[in-house]
Amino acid sequence: MAQLQGTLFFRAAARLAGEAGAVTSVTWRNRAPAPVGCVLTVSGTVTRIEGDRIEVALVEHADDGALCAEGSAVITTTSRG
Repeated sequence: MAQLQGTLFFRAAARLAGEAGAVTSVTWRNRAPAPVGCVLTVSGTVTRIEGDRIEVALVEHADDGALCAEGSAVITTTSRG
């Protein structure tokens, strides 16, 4: 199950990065098991922007509100000219 959290965190970061960006790292720590059949939601908060580097804090909750995982991602962006 641990890889599921990493995949969901990567997907959330990739969505934020869009076509003009790239996910350069993702970290996570499992906090509770995700029950079979539950809906998992990943949300994030931008914690730092420095040049083309964006750091994001990520959390994953089950549909009952339980915190299943937390972590972070780093995204780099490139401007289109």
